[in-house]
Amino acid sequence: MEKNRFVQLVADMLYRTDRESLNLETLYKSLEEWNYLFEVSLAMMLEEEYQVEVTPEDFDCTRTLGELFHRVCEPSLADKN
Repeated sequence: MEKNRFVQLVADMLYRTDRESLNLETLYKSLEEWNYLFEVSLAMMLEEEYQVEVTPEDFDCTRTLGELFHRVCEPSLADKN
């Protein structure tokens, strides 16, 4: 499932947070690693993986990993079908 892959991609970027604790309900801005540099790195990874432009508004309008996936990645997956 693509959502699980998304969570795994985010988990692979973490170095302090227990990766096994991540899921679609995770409030990603509360992660210990979350800061501006992590946001930029995450945006770049998502752009590369899903060929989408991730904006600061995308981060401002979402709280959980599931919301971020839905806002940023699902539209690009629908375009591929």
